[in-house]
Amino acid sequence: MKAGELARLVGLSPGTLEPHTLDAFLPRASAALDAGLPVLLLREPLLTDADRLRAGEWLRERHPRAQLWIHDALHLAAMGPFDALHLGFRSLPPATARRLLGPSARIGFSAHAHDPEGAWRECDHLFASPVLETPSKRGLLEPLGWTGLRELCARASVPVFALGGLRAEHAAAARAQGAHGLAVRGALFDSPDAAAAAGELLLALASCR
Repeated sequence: MKAGELARLVGLSPGTLEPHTLDAFLPRASAALDAGLPVLLLREPLLTDADRLRAGEWLRERHPRAQLWIHDALHLAAMGPFDALHLGFRSLPPATARRLLGPSARIGFSAHAHDPEGAWRECDHLFASPVLETPSKRGLLEPLGWTGLRELCARASVPVFALGGLRAEHAAAARAQGAHGLAVRGALFDSPDAAAAAGELLLALASCR
């Protein structure tokens, strides 16, 4: 699950999919992957395990070289379609997941401004969020801002993806603060053309030093 160079762009699924909307989403995700999106994180708490596994298998069949990550589902991360496990504050501790998945697994974690560094132990990458204000975190977490992102990147010993309210025009600023890349949801899947959005994000990141 750790094989290959870590890409600079991660696309997050909408987070609101239900079994009856999954089939409409999958072709949009596939179009983004066709356009070069290197990593897709399936983060769908309303789907059953069977539906998440089906989605992973459907995408893996069509995109054998893409990275497919799964959120908060260690048992699914250990199965064929998925290349990494991503964890949040409600998940198992990363150190526990590492013991269960083994040293070769890729494990990520969603970090916030005041997390103790021990919370990240045994992770291979972090999401730093929310950098900017975003509807999904409004009233729950204060945005890090660019200064907060820079401070978190400086504290981390693993690559950090900036997440939260970010679009292609923010790529250079995020990289300048030390972020490895971007993790995006709205900039990708709120767009009527996910493939074009993926291309714009990739171009913006490729233009950064």
